[in-house]
Amino acid sequence: MVKVKIKKNNERIYYFEITGHANAAKYGEDIVCSAISVLGQTCIIGLIEVANIDINYRIETGFLTCEIPSNLSATKAREVDIIVNTMYLGMKSVQHSYSEFMEINELEV
Repeated sequence: MVKVKIKKNNERIYYFEITGHANAAKYGEDIVCSAISVLGQTCIIGLIEVANIDINYRIETGFLTCEIPSNLSATKAREVDIIVNTMYLGMKSVQHSYSEFMEINELEV
């Protein structure tokens, strides 16, 4: 099962973590793992390349984390919100279709 952890502060996502494998199909053919992985990695690319912010992230097989700095300007924070919330909506959509293979845990900190 893939587990997605979302940490928010005042409804703003500042951290996400993706761990595990969906095991919905054999390795290389698992569309659930692929969808979740693409969403997480595209979010990181968007934060770095589009929003042009310095984030702390780590990507390994079956593991991805991303921490967004808190000292962003209002403009940068808005760009980050758009990118991260788009990823979040994509994750919710995957979960809706494949809930037996993934779970999302949200934590307001």
